Amino acid sequence: MAARRCAPRHSMRHATCRWLASHCGKPALPIFWSRLIMGRAISTRRGALAHLFRMEFVTYFKHPVAAFWTFAYPVCMFFVLGTIFGSNGNAPGSSLSYNDYLISGLAAVTIISTALFGFAVALVELRARSRLKLFQVMPIEKYTFFLGYTASRVLILALFSLLFVGVFSRVAPHARPVAPGNLLLFSVFMVTGGLVLIGCSILITAVVKRIGTAQALINFINIPLIFLSDTFLPVAILPPWLQRFVHLSPIFVFIEKSRTIYAGTYVLSDVLLWMIVVAAAGLALIGMASRLFSWNPDEKGV
Repeated sequence: MAARRCAPRHSMRHATCRWLASHCGKPALPIFWSRLIMGRAISTRRGALAHLFRMEFVTYFKHPVAAFWTFAYPVCMFFVLGTIFGSNGNAPGSSLSYNDYLISGLAAVTIISTALFGFAVALVELRARSRLKLFQVMPIEKYTFFLGYTASRVLILALFSLLFVGVFSRVAPHARPVAPGNLLLFSVFMVTGGLVLIGCSILITAVVKRIGTAQALINFINIPLIFLSDTFLPVAILPPWLQRFVHLSPIFVFIEKSRTIYAGTYVLSDVLLWMIVVAAAGLALIGMASRLFSWNPDEKGV
């Protein structure tokens, strides 16, 4: 979430609070809002959810750093890795050309990284600095807050997947164009996996209280996630003992299924049950995290 601290702006009618996000890379902080607008936006759970969704979605694109890491960085990585490793042959251990392998892998790693790491550290940092206490007195439930955030990120990740895969599968050398139906199924499948990862991210913020612990945990997860998940480095080039370890990873299974959809082998009926179970698990994780999460900093936590 992107935000900056703003000077209070008082309404002529009544001073209440809302959130505003802008460009400095911090989650939204409270500013003043009129009672009329407050009533329209958060008088019901649906109104609160819609307002949070719109705010998060719009302000994400006003934050250039976040937009760069989601939309521009995968493009840069594609050209760098494609120049170094790209050829007209298949990726080791795969039926896809290396460019197809790279397109699907970069789409997966971007969605995983954005879903898992794009929220946790910022929220832990704001809570540690006591900047979230005001939310205790606002008429918005924690589950609604997290659900609005999740909905905005899911839409952003779906747009990224549609654009990145749809464009590069058609313009990259030795890549096969993905049919519109497969592209849509691929994107839905990816954001379904992203949903459960967002739930894991929010659960991390509910358990981890200290900024240093959150940063260390993210780095501990991120490095093996990138290099040992068959995203853009083929597992076939790893030693046999390490390959057996990688095959046990749920991220590896997720990426392999997404590549099968990319290649056109799977149809909706093959993955529908899987997506329903994963989406339900993601919503359950968000609900669990909202119960455990506290707006107050806890110095006794990890």
